This record gives sequence, C-alpha cells and structure tokens, in this order.
Amino acid sequence: MAKQKLPKYAGVKVLIVEDDRDIRRDLVDFLERNGCKTYVCADAYSARAKIANGCDYDILITDMAMPGKVGGDQVIEASRHFYPNTPVVGISE
Repeated sequence: MAKQKLPKYAGVKVLIVEDDRDIRRDLVDFLERNGCKTYVCADAYSARAKIANGCDYDILITDMAMPGKVGGDQVIEASRHFYPNTPVVGISE
C-alpha cells in the first residue's frame, strides 16, 4: 500500500488577524489546503484577547492597517509579550 504524502505544512497552527472578509477567506483556504490549522480573528481586539487567553499557534499573520484604535502593531506587541519566540508576518493592502 502506498504511503499517503502529508501536505507540506501539516499541523502548523496559524493565527490570522484580518478585517477584510475576502482576504481572510483566501488566507484560510490557502493555508488549510496546505495542511495548516487556522484560528481566525476579524479585528485586533479579539486577536489580543485570544492571544492573552492562551491560543496555541505557531505563527501569527496580521493585517497592519485595520480600522479602529487598536491595530496590527498592538497584536504583534501582545504576541511578543505572551509568545516571544513565535514568528510574525505583518501584511497590508
């Protein structure tokens, strides 16, 4: 019996913070097709709460230009506080 090949990023847990529904959907679709487990927040407030409450993720992808007083910089700050060695990717349109 042939051994089934796992997706390249099988098991990698990604926290996605993106206010744009279409971009968020595209990121989730791409990452999950490649074997990632995704956690999604539509704004910086919920992302900071999820991080502070112990969300278990391997990498953070955050929009840097979200509406409101709290944005990507504050999400990264929270991630660095609770998970100082976790990689972070900042994105923006």
